[in-house]
Amino acid sequence: MTNKELAKVLRGRCVADTVRLQRNGTVMVKRGFFFRNGMNAKLYRDRVLRSLVGFSVRVIDFGERYTGLCTEDNVEQVSHWWVNLLVVEEIK
Repeated sequence: MTNKELAKVLRGRCVADTVRLQRNGTVMVKRGFFFRNGMNAKLYRDRVLRSLVGFSVRVIDFGERYTGLCTEDNVEQVSHWWVNLLVVEEIK
């Protein structure tokens, strides 16, 4: 599986506002929020990984960007959780 195929799978299986293939070959998944409602970056990372059961992926990094009260429509400008993933090639 390639990172491009992983991005396509994530768009169908994962709760995310954006799924983007980065220039460095990783896949960035983002989910915007207004209220946390008990969620945090670690729980979002686990949720993304649960949607990928059966795929060999590695989490490169994850985190949260909090911007306070913001009314922008773009997920890049509002508070969001993000997970950066990479496909792990299996040794045959």
